Amino acid sequence: MEGLFIEDLAIVYKTNQGPLLAIDKVTFKVPMGNKVAILGPSGCGKSSVLKAISGLVPKTSGAIKFDSKLSFGYVPQTTALFNWKTVEENISFPLQIRNFDETYRKERVSQLMDVFRLSEFGKLYPRELSGGMKSRVAIARSLSDKPDVLLLDECFGNLDELTREALYIELTASFEQLGTTILFVTHSIQEAVFMADSIVVFSNAPGRIKNIIEIPKTYSKTKTFFKSEQFHSLCLKVREALEKNN
Repeated sequence: MEGLFIEDLAIVYKTNQGPLLAIDKVTFKVPMGNKVAILGPSGCGKSSVLKAISGLVPKTSGAIKFDSKLSFGYVPQTTALFNWKTVEENISFPLQIRNFDETYRKERVSQLMDVFRLSEFGKLYPRELSGGMKSRVAIARSLSDKPDVLLLDECFGNLDELTREALYIELTASFEQLGTTILFVTHSIQEAVFMADSIVVFSNAPGRIKNIIEIPKTYSKTKTFFKSEQFHSLCLKVREALEKNN
């Protein structure tokens, strides 16, 4: 099985006011090597899909299918860095708890810090980092033990627009270099269009798929793409899909 397959997924939460349908019969796939965005309004259940895949919440019905050998990394909405550990120590932590030897840990951390442009900041603590740098550290940490699929849950929502754009460029290049498969949740049209190979557009709650929009891989994901006619045309197409009646 080449990738991750979500089939007729439904998630119902128990609340004091009774059952709450968060996700309703959602079906899509994430081919290996691709970057797929789940885009939709706040409260539509986007994050619930990632939590179901990672086992943090139970699915009510449907299926989440993937090869049993696949491993997953997960970055929540808050970076959840250890404030008492340096950048190097944060990135190394998953390797440490899995008992990788020190030589390998240092080599892997050095590689990731180079890829994510953190080499000069290895001895700093999270309180000394900008928001964008914290996001890069959190993602580097999640990739330290080489997961096959990385799940990102609205990791850039607290950053200003220019910082986000710079981060999109950096991360897209980094993911291409590492060959990482990505499934990420966002409410930003620009983020989805720039970073994704395909966009799964959700309705208002309960989350249902309104459309799946493919982003041509021929587009160069550089700073000039933000100002291109193709970028604005794709953003308009996605916006129209979001605004379309259920």
